[in-house]
Amino acid sequence: MMASKSGAKYVTYQDIADALGITKMAVSKALRDSPDISEETKKSVREKADELGYIPNNLAANLKRKKTNMIVVVFNSFHNPYFSIACYKIFDAVRKTEYLSQLFFCSKNVLDVDDVKELMINKYCGVVSFVEPTESAAAFFRKMGIPFVLVGIHTKAKGIDCVYTDDYLGGGLVGEYFLENGFKKALYASDSLSETSDRRAGGFIDAVKRAGRESAALHCGRPDEMARLACDKIIADKFDFVFCFSDSFAITLLLELEGRGAADGVTVFGYDNLHKYYPIIREVNSVDSNLDCIIEYSCGLIISKIEGEIPADEKVAKVFGVTLAAGKRRGA
Repeated sequence: MMASKSGAKYVTYQDIADALGITKMAVSKALRDSPDISEETKKSVREKADELGYIPNNLAANLKRKKTNMIVVVFNSFHNPYFSIACYKIFDAVRKTEYLSQLFFCSKNVLDVDDVKELMINKYCGVVSFVEPTESAAAFFRKMGIPFVLVGIHTKAKGIDCVYTDDYLGGGLVGEYFLENGFKKALYASDSLSETSDRRAGGFIDAVKRAGRESAALHCGRPDEMARLACDKIIADKFDFVFCFSDSFAITLLLELEGRGAADGVTVFGYDNLHKYYPIIREVNSVDSNLDCIIEYSCGLIISKIEGEIPADEKVAKVFGVTLAAGKRRGA
């Protein structure tokens, strides 16, 4: 048996062949259900493979054929539970097809060429990403003919399909809630430097402005300190309403406010309504969308692109609607 560097032993075709006194080629054919091998031999090979603990290496086989059925899911945050929920839903949707899926963590806000080089060692047949590719990265995928579906972000990059919520509308709905419920001072706070955050902020600020009111914005300068910076501003400028980029940041901000005894009289809104999908997550006022439909559409789109049902050069941009999921009026 072949041993890994960690000491684990992996069963090979040769191990099975030696145990049965047949050739390695016969084992290979038997496990591929080749008509060249008798049913009796196939049965013996399968039983011995199970007995020895043989694990098929489908990825290696696909790489030899210079083709895989593996879709990679790219994300860039372990802290925001939105990504764990969404990635799980993608895995579950892909599992019901003939394709497989793997995770790839990108430590940056964009997917660049260096990431692509590392990513494509495994020769994935398609990419579903929560991280926007740079122009050069997008050009690579176009050149290689690898479909790329970007989730949650609207991009103008050629060859990149995008599926996202109507973030501008979501921000506008929160702005209207602020106006209709007697609040005095509005703040948009974001721990993300992204076009998604810009659209959410734009919808919120424009809605408030149309009513002749003013609002302030505090964008990500130092993500690890953003909750403290936002809390400082809320206390100093006496804001009573805060729209946050995400539920994850809204909850973090609420904990900071509560820890400093400043949560009373402040209403906090998030975005994603994560509590609906994972009740252990604290419920906050939020903007809701149908994440199940978003993921189902994204997975269907990537497979349709891989299989050529939708032309590679046909750019798809799908926008999903949003609603408010408002909880407690003060605090959350």
